[in-house]
Amino acid sequence: MKRSEKGIAELSKALSTFQKSAPKIVKDKKGEIQMKSGGKYGYKYADLATIWDKIRLPLSENSLSVIQSPTSINGQPALTTMISHESGEWIEDTMQLKITQDTPQGQGSAITYARRYMLCAMLGIVADDDTDAMEHRTLTGIQKKRLWDTAHAVVPELQKDQIGTVNFLTHVIGKHPSRILETEFDDAISAIEGYTKSVVNEV
Repeated sequence: MKRSEKGIAELSKALSTFQKSAPKIVKDKKGEIQMKSGGKYGYKYADLATIWDKIRLPLSENSLSVIQSPTSINGQPALTTMISHESGEWIEDTMQLKITQDTPQGQGSAITYARRYMLCAMLGIVADDDTDAMEHRTLTGIQKKRLWDTAHAVVPELQKDQIGTVNFLTHVIGKHPSRILETEFDDAISAIEGYTKSVVNEV
């Protein structure tokens, strides 16, 4: 992150006051993420227009302004975001864009996403679910018990065989049960419930 040569003392004070006064941003939009396992899970977020509608006045009241402009990093498309204060102090950072479709619409979508992401990150506001945390969170105790109960319902003889249950789950789901994530739970249950006894006997 770059910053003004004379420091950011006044900018930091203004940002602190802004963060205390900024209203809650309602996550009124829904998104969906495709998992590697083939399943999907949804999340909520606030779009760029909603965020700006909520922060425009608090930014102005604290003498803060935002400049966002497309640029490039090593020849790759990127977006630079600058937060500046009336004192002349500023901070700036650049995010490389990930364009999934090489079309004007695809580029515009990548820019909009980067604008929203960088705006929230640099101002310290939250406008979407923590999907990264969701992607790395392992099962809760209740989910683990349901996993075991479902396995034992499919193969009753495993009820007194903990090692056998672990091996069965690993075989059916494709990974050790201790490594199953919350986002994979529904897919794991479906895989167990859909497993036939004839296949189990071959394990």
